[in-house]
Amino acid sequence: MGTHQCEINHFASSASMEVNGVNRLFSRSERLYNVQYTHYIGDEHAKVFPKLSNDPPYKDISIVKIEDTNHFSKKMLHRLQKIAESLKKTKIDGKLGIRGSGQMMMNFKYYDRQAIVRNKTNLDDMVRAVWAILKHK
Repeated sequence: MGTHQCEINHFASSASMEVNGVNRLFSRSERLYNVQYTHYIGDEHAKVFPKLSNDPPYKDISIVKIEDTNHFSKKMLHRLQKIAESLKKTKIDGKLGIRGSGQMMMNFKYYDRQAIVRNKTNLDDMVRAVWAILKHK
């Protein structure tokens, strides 16, 4: 078996490594493979998409960001948790606010993701399915 010698080729922060790597892949795709990437799949926190938007790799082509349902559901759960945390000490009808283990939010995340996946081709049905979650306990 041959030996492999790794080289350090990135001298900035680890956070910038993904940004620079994806930008490099997009930028050289046309020259190397005669391909233009038009979509990028990433999460909310990724700094890659702003880089691709502000410094586009191709002329007259806008990159579209796609957020997968897992990232979307996770983002929604985190926002619900943040709201719940801020309301813990708030009195609602004379009682302390939101309490519990967060199981209801986890269930909501699960059923919300299901509603999106099952109705991905019909926005009206998707909206109805998501709102229907609130009517169940």
